[in-house]
Amino acid sequence: MVFGEKFIKEFDLFSRPFAFFVGSQKSRTTCIGGFLSLSIICVSFVYFYYIMNLYFSNKIEPKITQSMKIESDLREIQINDSILIMEMLINGQPLKQYEKQVNKVFLNYNVYYEQYFQNGSSNYTNLKLTQCKDPKFSGYQCLDQSTFQYNMDIYNNPLQNISSDYSIQITPCDNTTVSNCATLDEINNLIFQPSNYFQIYTKIRQYDSSERQYKDSYKSEYFFFDPSMITYTRFDLLAATTSVTEGLILQSTQIQNNIQDYQRIDTYFTQTGIQQRMNISGFAYIVYELNQARNYITIQHAMITEVLAQFMSIFNSLLTVGILDYQQNHIQLKI
Repeated sequence: MVFGEKFIKEFDLFSRPFAFFVGSQKSRTTCIGGFLSLSIICVSFVYFYYIMNLYFSNKIEPKITQSMKIESDLREIQINDSILIMEMLINGQPLKQYEKQVNKVFLNYNVYYEQYFQNGSSNYTNLKLTQCKDPKFSGYQCLDQSTFQYNMDIYNNPLQNISSDYSIQITPCDNTTVSNCATLDEINNLIFQPSNYFQIYTKIRQYDSSERQYKDSYKSEYFFFDPSMITYTRFDLLAATTSVTEGLILQSTQIQNNIQDYQRIDTYFTQTGIQQRMNISGFAYIVYELNQARNYITIQHAMITEVLAQFMSIFNSLLTVGILDYQQNHIQLKI
């Protein structure tokens, strides 16, 4: 019992020095002070482990600020791979797979990179499609990676009337260029069935603060074609400039510009109306262009010194409990 009391007293953080020597003792320790000190040490250790575990497992929320700006000068977004994944689905089966089974071609997909210049001229580049390599999109069509060996960025400058975009034109198979086209009646009977629809995915990239990395996701849209109308759809891409600041003590900042989201705008024309106005034909015409709005996101992860400061504030609060023992010692010394 005496040894236990002596052991506890050794941890007394609130002992007071004697004004005189009492044997080998230089300060007065108490069991209450030792018990309180052990409790503070244990609680502090558990809390320290807890917040360090939160910090190194990325569970401490960073400081995030966002601001949206409308910009009228030159804006651009870099495109390094296919931002679109598309295919017509026939009872859930990709059309290209169905066409191989019946040995007939029903639809043509024409994808263009379009550039518009200040003098009113324009330039169109026909882009090649290929089977998507990602197993999640087996049977779907993607832009061929060889496309991006050239500059295919999307840009817009409304003050100078220059811009670029990606466009997709979906038309019935043309028997003047393809030998095994289905007849127009066969195409209409297949495409206009209620269970068949055109699906397109748009790749967007956002920062995941819990894993401290950018992640790609795919936003899906559906199109149901009409025999007497053509769908003219704009995807207004919303770009985001994301600044990420991180580091244990000395922090560094990395900035990326990515497509964060888009707004879909549908307009419907008669076949003859859009042919006369825009020289467009087919079932649908889809355009990817850059919106004037840009989202600026600033993400700052906590430094380890901030976490330690939080720990010290809790530790100092626990130390105030020692006032009780201080008063106890002070009273006993006076008696």
